[in-house]
Amino acid sequence: MKKGIIIFLASLVFYSCNFFKSNRDKAIALVQQTKTDGYSGLDVANKEAKKDPNNKFTWEAKKTKEDGVFLVTFGDTAGWGQWWEVTLKEKIVKLVTGNDYLCMKYNLSQLDPSGFFKISNITLDTLMVKNEKIDQGFWQNLLSSPKYKNVIVYCFQADVTNNTDKYITSAAINGKLKLIFKEKTIIGASGETSFNTTISKENTWNPGETKTVSIQTEDINKVYLNYTPAYTVFEINIEAQDPIGFLYNKVIFEDNLDEKWTTFISELNDSKGH
Repeated sequence: MKKGIIIFLASLVFYSCNFFKSNRDKAIALVQQTKTDGYSGLDVANKEAKKDPNNKFTWEAKKTKEDGVFLVTFGDTAGWGQWWEVTLKEKIVKLVTGNDYLCMKYNLSQLDPSGFFKISNITLDTLMVKNEKIDQGFWQNLLSSPKYKNVIVYCFQADVTNNTDKYITSAAINGKLKLIFKEKTIIGASGETSFNTTISKENTWNPGETKTVSIQTEDINKVYLNYTPAYTVFEINIEAQDPIGFLYNKVIFEDNLDEKWTTFISELNDSKGH
């Protein structure tokens, strides 16, 4: 009899605690328990914390504009970490980190706020359709005429300044044009990218020094001219290192091209009409 009473009281306490738990706490608990891409929120959090054991991470949940939908984060004091979208009533958990559509929806940028490498003086930022040669292989190129396809490219040129106190001996800069739809992101990565001068141990990129970079994306088929993405974004990532162990690999520039894409399509349609 006593054992039954104890079990009843324990169950009552458990369900009472769960009943009075705030919706924010419920959203966090749901993330911690639910597996997305094979890992629970706790698995992801533990992995994130192990990467940087000297940093302090906390769980937080914020209400969004949508009723019953919360944005849950496991992040550090600088705002870096992992994010999830939680629809509480239906118990739906979606990993926001790595999902371009959800990141744009919630205005979550991967842009590095440190300003270690700064883009300025943009002199070229143009969307265009270009004939691109199709790689047919050695024998096909040898025995047949070259073949081309129409692709959408984005041409960009600007200055980038080394605002660190490091003497950079190796650097690679890459641009991505992203056509972001709800279920899929189409990416045109850098095809032609170059600094105006070489960077090496013999020719270092010094603190405070500015270099000009030229970027041209490739590989977005013209079929996407028939669609309007939810978001159109151009981002630049830089990988850099110095000779004594400094390593950097982050997004240094992000630009919303929604209006530019709309104008680009409109001008193409106008040119077809004439």
